[in-house]
Amino acid sequence: MKNDTLPLVCRENKLLLQVRLANTKVAFLVDSGANVSVLPHDVVKEAGLLGRLEPFKACLSNPVAEYSPTIHGVLREPLHCSHGVVLQPMLVVMSPAIPILGLETLTFYRGVLTCCRAKPSLQLRQLHPPTPLPFLNRATYVSCTIMGQEMSALLDTGSTCCFMSWRQAKELRLKIRQVKSVGASTITGTLPITGCTSEAHITFLGMSVTTSFHINDVEEKVVIGLNVLLDIKMCLHFDAKALDNDGSTDH
Repeated sequence: MKNDTLPLVCRENKLLLQVRLANTKVAFLVDSGANVSVLPHDVVKEAGLLGRLEPFKACLSNPVAEYSPTIHGVLREPLHCSHGVVLQPMLVVMSPAIPILGLETLTFYRGVLTCCRAKPSLQLRQLHPPTPLPFLNRATYVSCTIMGQEMSALLDTGSTCCFMSWRQAKELRLKIRQVKSVGASTITGTLPITGCTSEAHITFLGMSVTTSFHINDVEEKVVIGLNVLLDIKMCLHFDAKALDNDGSTDH
């Protein structure tokens, strides 16, 4: 398989890949912040594929959103896309969940993700040899500069906006507008938001942009969300060979 390009749908700051699983239509969120590809248990049931589930033991959780799903197994069924392209990812079936096309699948197909609001797309360059397990400990981190300070940030196309911790914002001397305790809805629950920074200048992967960051006090992590990637029309290259032992990438 070489140079197959799949059209995506950009809706509410989300990139979606529309596929057919058996006789069921499914819209997958393209999420570089998720290390595995996910399918909800009720979708598997609707597609009549419960009998095709394989055992899978893993503990997946998100401490930020206090999310700990039930793992029902894995599914290895073809996803029929446009242009006659067929994907065969390993899908972790869990509940509660939404359909997610994660980093394991993006790197498996050496995907090139074009982030834009008009005509987003996912190009599949080639297949790697099958891997026995998904990259459970992988993530797409990049080196970046925020207000002149070098940092590491997670590129997360599954996040609609950018995040950092209160401590990180203070270290960068960003003005913080405190907000009442609210929660941002995420694929893994509710992320507590306590504030929003003034605009900050950020440079990464040769691109520069000015944006604000939402504040959470649960995890010390800088997240570059899809809103910024869409604004600068970022093209992300995913390749298992480019991911080092720390899960970082320079693509």
